[in-house]
Amino acid sequence: MAKSSGQLGIIKLDDNGGEAGDGTPAVVGEVRSWTLNGDVVSFQGAAIGDTAVSTAIGAASFAVEVQVYFDGSDTPQGDLIERTPVDFELYPEGTEEAGSKIISGSGYMTNYVVTNSGEGFVEATGRITVDGELTRTAVGGS
Repeated sequence: MAKSSGQLGIIKLDDNGGEAGDGTPAVVGEVRSWTLNGDVVSFQGAAIGDTAVSTAIGAASFAVEVQVYFDGSDTPQGDLIERTPVDFELYPEGTEEAGSKIISGSGYMTNYVVTNSGEGFVEATGRITVDGELTRTAVGGS
């Protein structure tokens, strides 16, 4: 099974002047990590006399969290402001070569935190709540 180094992951963001869906995401600099979280609503129930619970699934929701070393001169980091609509692209394999996987979508920055611990670098963390479905494609459309 092929594995990808976490040191290679890429995230791109674009606030498109405040409207998601009309721009081209750019690479975010100084990324420490990013995480894609998915959750599906599930319903469980059992009727009198059933010996097991039945489960049905409902809608999915997703969120992306990105942690960076704060860089006020990095334009895509400027998209990490709460309430901002953003488009995003995640490259888990850390490359934009043909055939590499891309996970993309649109959403809203719903949380933004800047941390200065007094020692080390200033860090920023942003959370994108995804609006709708994720798209899973590959560079070059394959």
